[in-house]
Amino acid sequence: MNLAAMFNTNHLYSRLILLPIHYTKKCICNRIEYDRQRLGDKPKFSQLFVSRSSRLCRYVEKAVGSSPQSNFYTFDNLLHHLDVSLSEEEVETNGNKRQFHPRQRVSFAQFKQFYKEHCTKKKTVALIVWKSIRTFIKGSIEAYQSSSGALSREYFVSDKLGKNRCKIPLDLRDSIYDIFVQYQAWLHEQRLWDDCDRIHSLLRQIDEAKKTNSVVCEKVKWSKVYVDVSSTS
Repeated sequence: MNLAAMFNTNHLYSRLILLPIHYTKKCICNRIEYDRQRLGDKPKFSQLFVSRSSRLCRYVEKAVGSSPQSNFYTFDNLLHHLDVSLSEEEVETNGNKRQFHPRQRVSFAQFKQFYKEHCTKKKTVALIVWKSIRTFIKGSIEAYQSSSGALSREYFVSDKLGKNRCKIPLDLRDSIYDIFVQYQAWLHEQRLWDDCDRIHSLLRQIDEAKKTNSVVCEKVKWSKVYVDVSSTS
């Protein structure tokens, strides 16, 4: 799931700020510092900077300075923080909490091997299929909001995602969806998981916490969230 979709899905913020790809490191730091100077005295002010790059996270934190009101997380560290916060308060969805063992996580390298071994009709490269699944079929807001946790074939192969948002050619989408179906069956058979599965589970727990546990809500919500757009897919 891309980072912007993750935050938009569960409203883990008061304001989401997407930092454009052309933003330099200095621009990012200036924006965070500007909000800190302008709003830092507000009682519920808090900041979260998220990027898939650990180097960028370290740079930004060092440049703007650490603060009790500010967090700087890589995507993986953010998921860990959410997981720990929810676990500490024993938040579960319908009494069932899925376990996500690191050894069972599917990376792109593993997906590429699956694609090579299991997919006979290859109309496009593995990376395109991988990004289609993570960004749209399982990783979009619409996917999370659906009962199955994924876009239906009919939705994905249509133009409902919009031409500007989804650049995947329409004539490739049906074959990509075929591979997605095979991939999901393979995950289930091998008892594996990918990042989308983990995020969906965390978001469901947060939804549950909103109804019953205000303490958790305070731990996993920020007034300002800054997302490095160059690392959102």
